[in-house]
Amino acid sequence: MKLLLTYLKQYKGLIVLALVLAAINQCFSLMDPWILKHIVDDYATKAKDLTSDQFMKGIGLFLVERTFFSADTELSCSRSRSLYPFV
Repeated sequence: MKLLLTYLKQYKGLIVLALVLAAINQCFSLMDPWILKHIVDDYATKAKDLTSDQFMKGIGLFLVERTFFSADTELSCSRSRSLYPFV
């Protein structure tokens, strides 16, 4: 084990980076069904009430917001519904 650690010591930064990126990847993988649920519930079920432009803007804005501004999930979710319920 000591021999392995001596070999890996020079790659310590890369190993930490790989583990952090793997954790981020898992978080995004777990968010996929949740994002799809909101797209279906908030837009696909209301497609008859929306124009195609409103439909595409709503889904696009939702995905952008989830990608970049999802620090507080519950607050962000209520904010997205109040800002653009039928964009």
